[in-house]
Amino acid sequence: MGMYGNYKSNPDYGNGIFRRCIRLVRADDHVLGELEDSHHGFRVRVFHANNCITRFESEFLRVPFTSCDSAGDPLAKLVG
Repeated sequence: MGMYGNYKSNPDYGNGIFRRCIRLVRADDHVLGELEDSHHGFRVRVFHANNCITRFESEFLRVPFTSCDSAGDPLAKLVG
């Protein structure tokens, strides 16, 4: 058994190249954040008004594990 339960450790971890792109775009009422790498494709819109976060919208384009679908859930704690 690997480090993460039933997942086996990757013997090639640490070798080769890993690229990740993070993009932030400001708009009047929100900020768009995008993360793209070889395993993930996420988007989040952080809406704001009067220097306060009002809500989030998450979009999952590509995820390696089913648990990744809940990656945006902790952001709800930042509202207000």
